[in-house]
Amino acid sequence: SRDEARGALRGRYEDGGRARFAQLMAQEGLKERDLSELERMRVRQFRAMCAISALALLLGAAIPILTDDGLIMMSGLILGLFSLVFLAIGLRHDLAAWQIRNRRFGGILEYVHDRWGR
Repeated sequence: SRDEARGALRGRYEDGGRARFAQLMAQEGLKERDLSELERMRVRQFRAMCAISALALLLGAAIPILTDDGLIMMSGLILGLFSLVFLAIGLRHDLAAWQIRNRRFGGILEYVHDRWGR
């Protein structure tokens, strides 16, 4: 719904999601050391997805250059689309790492402004 989309963009919680984060941390029995490891794991997954995305984009761009077969050229377009999927997955991992690092569930716009400076 429209309200859910606004909540995802601007944040759902008045305190920036700090209380909800602390509640889930306690509910799951997570310690600071666990959170640090989860953050490192999410950062590694972000980097891996970005690398796979770049590889798919390079292969997708190279295939039309290397061949003149129309059917094979279509696979280049498909690889280009896969690169966007891997990039989206990677950004989701980076958002999760940002939330863990800040110990709160902030909105997407806060993430973009804080993480990417826009």
